[in-house]
Amino acid sequence: MGLRLMSLIAEESEKKKGGQLVSLIHSFSSSHGDPVVAAFAERLLGSFTRPFYDILRHWIYDGELSDPFQEFFVREQTANKDPAKAKGSGNVWEDKYEIATDMIPSIITQDFAQKVFLIGKSLNFIRHSCGDAMWVEDYSKAASKELRYGDTATLEAWIDEAYKTTMKRLIDLMANKFHLFEHLQALKNYILLGQGDFIALLMESLAANLDRPAGAQYRHTLTAQLEHAIRGSNAQYDSPEVLRRLDARMLQLSHGDIGWDCFTLEYKIDAPVDVVVTEWGNRQYLKVFNFLWRIKRVEFALLSTWRKCMTGSRGVLQNSDPAVAQAWKSTRGVLAEMIHFVGQLQYYILFEVIESSWGELQKRIQKEDCTLDDLIKAHTRYLNDITHKGLLGAKRRTHSADEDDRTTYMMQLGEILRFMLSYRDSVDGLYSWSVSDFTRRQEADVRSTTRFNDEHDDTPTAGSGAVTSEFPVLQERLRHLGVSFRTRLQILLGDLAYQPDVDMRFLGVAMNFNDVYQPTRRKSKVAGSSTATRSASASRG
Repeated sequence: MGLRLMSLIAEESEKKKGGQLVSLIHSFSSSHGDPVVAAFAERLLGSFTRPFYDILRHWIYDGELSDPFQEFFVREQTANKDPAKAKGSGNVWEDKYEIATDMIPSIITQDFAQKVFLIGKSLNFIRHSCGDAMWVEDYSKAASKELRYGDTATLEAWIDEAYKTTMKRLIDLMANKFHLFEHLQALKNYILLGQGDFIALLMESLAANLDRPAGAQYRHTLTAQLEHAIRGSNAQYDSPEVLRRLDARMLQLSHGDIGWDCFTLEYKIDAPVDVVVTEWGNRQYLKVFNFLWRIKRVEFALLSTWRKCMTGSRGVLQNSDPAVAQAWKSTRGVLAEMIHFVGQLQYYILFEVIESSWGELQKRIQKEDCTLDDLIKAHTRYLNDITHKGLLGAKRRTHSADEDDRTTYMMQLGEILRFMLSYRDSVDGLYSWSVSDFTRRQEADVRSTTRFNDEHDDTPTAGSGAVTSEFPVLQERLRHLGVSFRTRLQILLGDLAYQPDVDMRFLGVAMNFNDVYQPTRRKSKVAGSSTATRSASASRG
């Protein structure tokens, strides 16, 4: 009987090895109807699984894969041929090892195999990426036990113990030795503009410099202003480890760009923290920073112009001409609308999106059973939430698959922000005209007072006609930009009103809390084309 069974096993296992072979023999012991066959297969498993358990012991206590014939269910992945993708610990954690599901023997469950995989991968990461081989050696000597087939309950208890110990050590290293949580906080403070006083001082220091062409920016100037902003704000109390990673630089230049368009802050991440803050994560942070920086720049420009206009209204902007007074009244009204818009947009992104997502991230990573994989997933979800709810990745709901990128909120906001900057420039032009007009009137008053002679008094000032002729052009440009701003804002509000996300609908409500705007619902291309078809049919009829 034993020989016949051995012959049968030999025939069926011709193309099987390792875990597959263990599963084959286990099927005879667990599901064969003949108790003699089952008992024989059970005895055979005791000796046959010894190499499997030796590999398992090395893996869960040393973090080393001793499997020259690829019989274990954990295998080393083939080397990455792309050197650009092979940099950093993120590649080591994600791509060094993998589970071969077809090699998992039936004597263990999928959950058990996943735990075993994480234990060995974590030990290997602690040894090679975290530089803590001494702890792994001590742990192996203290915890290593001989594993054998049969005592499933004891084996599961040992695996659970090894899992808890290993995960705790890895998270402890990431938190205390490599300061992962401090780096995440620093990214939020500096790249996501959470450190308000630092950002305000940095923008004020750089404003004059960034108004110049991008090619005229110098690295040492940016660095000096960055250090000035750190020393002059609460950022000075951050740890030196955090501050040394903060850098200011210019992005790749395009023809015609000014400093504002290319400036960015960078926070440098080293291994092994780059397992969590990956290259993809850095790109997401850069994307969010650039978006927030544009909004901050517009706010800074509008507020500077607003302060100048408020100060001037008590002096140089006073004018008895009703047309000029009305122009300034409507201009200040539109400026106030723009400042309200950009303030609500900032509040929404910084608090409703980033702070809310940060709170969710903290809940996920503070769990007692949190693993490194859990940290990676939580951080990825955190960035996805920010980019989607922060309007960077969201698109308005459309009924046509042919809609292009103009449907993205980023494109809409980009247009609105450009109109606001153009409006600011036009307001500055009107201010300069008002100052020139005020100066002309003052000079005329002086000449009238001194009374040189009657002919001289009646002679118009050279260039006064040219100054006067500028006003209608400025007035019309301001009116056109104001109408364009309101039109695009109403379209944006209409799109937000139909968003499935509650927070994004709330943004529309906050921007239009007193119903001063009438949100415009855009018609889809499909609806528009069907309407046109019906009209054409009616006309033919």
